[in-house]
Amino acid sequence: MGSGGGGCGTSNSGSYGGGGGGGGGGAGCIRVMATAALTVAGTIRAQGSGGGENGGPNFYGRFGGGGAGGGVALYCPGTLTVTGAVLDVRGYQAQTLSTTNGGTVKVIYGNLVGSPTYYAGRYYTRALPPPPPPAPTLVSPANHDTTKSQTPTFDWSNLGVGVTYHIQIDNENTFAPPYQFDVDPATRPWTPPTNLPEGKWYWRVRGKNTGGYGPWCASFFDVFVDITPPALPVLSAPAEDTTQTDLPLFDWER
Repeated sequence: MGSGGGGCGTSNSGSYGGGGGGGGGGAGCIRVMATAALTVAGTIRAQGSGGGENGGPNFYGRFGGGGAGGGVALYCPGTLTVTGAVLDVRGYQAQTLSTTNGGTVKVIYGNLVGSPTYYAGRYYTRALPPPPPPAPTLVSPANHDTTKSQTPTFDWSNLGVGVTYHIQIDNENTFAPPYQFDVDPATRPWTPPTNLPEGKWYWRVRGKNTGGYGPWCASFFDVFVDITPPALPVLSAPAEDTTQTDLPLFDWER
């Protein structure tokens, strides 16, 4: 809290008169910052102070201007709990605390619990975007799996509410464009809208929320699409037009 002081001076006529009361001091700014969770339950003040009183014999009770309120800033990218908090940045006006020349309160948070009581000229709040989601875990098709379906269903771990996904499918494990599929499905599991050609396909997934894209899954999977029927077998035993006197043993070659 700032302070002001009275003064004493000499008039041009030689008679002594009181100097004007000093103006009240303005308050500074208080910043409370956290990297994770933060709880504020008490009172934080950054008030201006009243002006000093006039020192002359005929001017008692006259004061200098009051000091402006300062500022309070709360910053927490995680959960900020402000239940029971009082943020007071009033200034002085006519020797009374007032929000008219009060300062500014800023509350910046990732997740806000409660609502503070505040006395301020200006009050701002801003929600920070959440951190990007973590990497998902691929589920199916299993790595190195073979399928006869050209539209296999792809699935991975659920990353929670508010998360969409980004899946890439490519015929190279470097995932160099152009891709066979490069889409952002809103939900999982996901099935390609068109057929995958026969062959080996590599796939990977990452999540996305309002904080941006998260990392890709720790490792990609591959799946082999096999739609070629097997070759006709060649019968080898018993030989054609032979007679068996016991139980025959049938055999063939692929």
